[in-house]
Amino acid sequence: MRDCYLKKYTVGILGNSPMLAEMLLKSGVGEVHLISKVVSVEEMRRELGIYHHDVGDFLETSGFRECENLTIYRDVLKGSKGCDILIDCGFREEGAKIAKRLGVPYVTEPEVSVLLPEALEYEELKLSKAFESAEELHVVRILQGIETLKCLRGGLLPALSPEALKFDEKSGEIKKINLI
Repeated sequence: MRDCYLKKYTVGILGNSPMLAEMLLKSGVGEVHLISKVVSVEEMRRELGIYHHDVGDFLETSGFRECENLTIYRDVLKGSKGCDILIDCGFREEGAKIAKRLGVPYVTEPEVSVLLPEALEYEELKLSKAFESAEELHVVRILQGIETLKCLRGGLLPALSPEALKFDEKSGEIKKINLI
């Protein structure tokens, strides 16, 4: 069973994304490290699982911390150690540098691409700066989860950098693009 195979992996989510953490845990990933930063009003409006009472605080103080196999960290380095793959949910360049230093793949946002440690530098990629809407953010989180699972399961190739997946909100399509 694939779920048993995924139990050996630890995934690091760099940023506040309860939806992505829950998706990965329900997919069978063994452990998720969520590296929280102070929750903003914008995140509360866009991220599923973040509420008004979370704004201005870290997610570890909310009821979300009670999920099994989920550890919430405030320290990026401490939370990233031991992870097999890191997912960017707001840390951008800092997260890419940590992933490279640890020698693990890094899943980018808002265009979803898997950046391998020995491949292109994060700074070489032409990524958008922000999300257009909550709908775009939700689709990106789902794509990040799918591409992460592709990396961990093997078989299907993820979108490896400089190739990326981009959600086109106007057409509702997911398109393959080049980030260079």
